[in-house]
Amino acid sequence: MNGIFNSKNNQTTTPLPSIQRVFLRSVAAEDPEGRFTIVRNIQTYYKPLADTTGLPVVAYDRPAFGFTERLTTWEENNNPYTQQSCLDFLIELLRNIGYGDRKVVIMGTSSGGAIASALAIKYPGYVLAIVLLCPALRPEDQGPPPLARHILTSLPGRLFLKAALYQYIPLTSLYHNAETIPQWETVIRPAYRVPLTLPNFYESVNNVMRYFVPLEILENRQALLRNTPILYITGNNDKYTSEEIHRQIAADMTSNMPEGAVFEFHVLPDCGHIPQDEKPREVFELTLDFLKRMGVYQPRIC
Repeated sequence: MNGIFNSKNNQTTTPLPSIQRVFLRSVAAEDPEGRFTIVRNIQTYYKPLADTTGLPVVAYDRPAFGFTERLTTWEENNNPYTQQSCLDFLIELLRNIGYGDRKVVIMGTSSGGAIASALAIKYPGYVLAIVLLCPALRPEDQGPPPLARHILTSLPGRLFLKAALYQYIPLTSLYHNAETIPQWETVIRPAYRVPLTLPNFYESVNNVMRYFVPLEILENRQALLRNTPILYITGNNDKYTSEEIHRQIAADMTSNMPEGAVFEFHVLPDCGHIPQDEKPREVFELTLDFLKRMGVYQPRIC
């Protein structure tokens, strides 16, 4: 599905170029201020957020993840599997759906948090605020270390990765307790395996690791804080980026902050790497309160 999004002024935009197929879903009817939130998935958290605020919520899969097209060839200097390409793709997406000249709230989970932060650093004109959910901001957290990438891109490593993915090993390690997640057996587990069956899935994973170059986020934290209000939410049992690391990043962020900067940090108990799945109510309430105080929306008075 190629998305065409109609904003308040009924502007119809052209479908995205064929370099990537993007699945867009609007779950709110109005966009009075020309603002919306980009999210990584739609579960028990995002639709209530859209319904409550009345703002459109657009979910998109970044290149090589979810249901995107997985290219096997590309033009020189146009590799779709780099972190920089993910940033370029996000900008192209915003322009194509009619939000190239209006600020939005960007939400990013894990390495998606680095992409959201990079957008705010390099192109602050696009960003009203960012919500980071267990973000991978350090270079070593945005992808596997060099030795692991070397092993996993070898033939034995690729076979091991395929077996691990098919046995849900990476999926279950994302959570503090997967059995407590709403729709775990009926939605999450079955949906997890679907992309594994798509053409070129394992080749694209190999390309992501082969061409990995981290984005420079923490080195530019002063610019990030100066440009953008930040809500940072993590779990106390994040097995990918530990609570200790998240707390250290928060301490670095809040040390010598620019005047007027907004940085809010929350640690959710009994929660892993995907808080919007595991603690949807808590993340919803924190996000809603943040958006309200940032002036993104005003509660309806009946």
